[in-house]
Amino acid sequence: MTRSTPDVADVQRITTASPPTERTLQARAAAHSRWARQDPKAGTAPARAAFLERFDNEVDPNRELPPDERARRAQHARKAYFAGLALKSAQARRRRREAAAVTARAGSETPGGRRVSDALRLEDSPDLTKGRKNRGRT
Repeated sequence: MTRSTPDVADVQRITTASPPTERTLQARAAAHSRWARQDPKAGTAPARAAFLERFDNEVDPNRELPPDERARRAQHARKAYFAGLALKSAQARRRRREAAAVTARAGSETPGGRRVSDALRLEDSPDLTKGRKNRGRT
């Protein structure tokens, strides 16, 4: 009989005995195995509900507003949250671009020990953590 979830000993063995790359592959395999047995929408519904409730609580903590007004405000709070994430992402990309330009002008290596030309080439390589091409986004 197979267990549906690993016990504590399994988790400790995986996290202490395996290098990070193997742990990533083990976790990816476990996730695929889970979603092969379960509906992903049903499996993540509680987390999505809690995430969305966060915005309802932010705009109307005492539940004094009518539901439609609370929903309207929560929608704007979500949009503001994701716009803030987009801003932080754009700022991080700009900082990385500027750092690469400074490094290129200096003619030295990147902090990871690669030549700048190699590091810039990696920007267009497949993003294996997300399963899609990076397409120049850094």
